[in-house]
Amino acid sequence: MPDVILPGIYITVRDEGLITVGGVSTGNIGIVGAAVEGDADKVYTLSSLTEAKEIFGPKPDKTYPSTGDQTLLKAVELVFGNGGNTVYAVRAADDTAEKYDVALALLENEIVNIVLLAGQDVTNSDMVAKLKGHLATTEKIHRERIGIIGCNGSTDVKAITDNAAAAVNDTGRMIYVAPGVSLKRRNPATGQASEARRLG
Repeated sequence: MPDVILPGIYITVRDEGLITVGGVSTGNIGIVGAAVEGDADKVYTLSSLTEAKEIFGPKPDKTYPSTGDQTLLKAVELVFGNGGNTVYAVRAADDTAEKYDVALALLENEIVNIVLLAGQDVTNSDMVAKLKGHLATTEKIHRERIGIIGCNGSTDVKAITDNAAAAVNDTGRMIYVAPGVSLKRRNPATGQASEARRLG
């Protein structure tokens, strides 16, 4: 029923006249890495870890010399294990910055929100440069995304901050990931320390 605001002036609010903002996907992750199976330089759209295992192996009847050959599968496992929805995965032809760059180029026109290089970290400056280049390219073609790079598991605060300055010196599209920190709380009555919170 209309509300009377002033004599002779009425306001009616109708539900069908309201405009809502559509949802924006934040669950699409692009990953480039090494795998023991699957075609190199091909984008696979994955919706489950089972699907990733079928494509990237290793198959049960085969043995492989190194777990370093499976960085792509490990990264996909972490994404799906932590609530990821869709992964655009590319197996790089080999573990060089040039081949990762070729694989990143295949992700340029995909609807990806976050991109990472599986098994790579800030200590490999060539890989960091390729990731930054990819972010700059996708920004220009309106496929903006965020890049993630790790710190190689370093727990030395100075090394982490020094590497962070080099890694995230970009246009604000790079996230630098460091190890989690445990905070301990001491009970004043007993003197015992217990882990209170984990960050990271």
